[in-house]
Amino acid sequence: MREKVLDTVGMRETSFITSVDAEHDLGTVRGHVVRGGELAALPWRIDNPICTRGLTPAGGTLVSTAADLGRFTLAHLRTPGTEIMRTLHAPAPGGVSTMHGAGLGWMIWANAAQSSVRVGGANPGQSGLIATDPTTQTAVVVLTNSDQGVNAVQALLDASGPLPTSEPEPAPADLSRYAGRYVSHAVTVKVTTAGDGLLARAEGYPDLPLVPHDRQTFDSPGGPVAFLDIDDHGTPDCLRFRMRVMRRDGTTSHR
Repeated sequence: MREKVLDTVGMRETSFITSVDAEHDLGTVRGHVVRGGELAALPWRIDNPICTRGLTPAGGTLVSTAADLGRFTLAHLRTPGTEIMRTLHAPAPGGVSTMHGAGLGWMIWANAAQSSVRVGGANPGQSGLIATDPTTQTAVVVLTNSDQGVNAVQALLDASGPLPTSEPEPAPADLSRYAGRYVSHAVTVKVTTAGDGLLARAEGYPDLPLVPHDRQTFDSPGGPVAFLDIDDHGTPDCLRFRMRVMRRDGTTSHR
């Protein structure tokens, strides 16, 4: 990795963590969360499955800086053949209204004013984002020591304007077929009918009222929610909220 990527690109401020307890020795920034209206620093060692060293193959032990990630991103943009990674391969409605789906590693975003490809994520107390415009070969990298920190740049990245989409199918009159339990390895969401909409409940999260936007997409206080793989009877197979997809409990599928 160092020979073929880091040194080639000039990422001299990027290192690897060799143990959980070594993180504070590398000058990494300590994560923070807001609890009860007060800012609290998290311990260096976090007892949370998302922070396990088992994420090593996915880059979980790589520590970098915004400047080095900028160097990596620009090198990626300037390397012939990488265009296929920034091409939409898997459409994914729901989650975020301006995100169209996934390329290879990159997520594809577009609205009426601009388009970009992005990648990012969060751990407890940390969040980061790389957003780039391949047309102008420019990029912005944001690293924050808050799990919601990247929200501060959304106004800069997402100019307002209508989405260039096809005419949606009208919202269904009978929402009962959307009700049920939707399960992933991380969370179970129970969806019930509630008046003219739906209500989504998951343990440890606030209830989300869902208002139908069209046959597939529902609006909620937390962002768009999409019901995917709707059969001929109007019953969906999956629910998608933000970056997570949950399969309907009891559904059989070849995928």
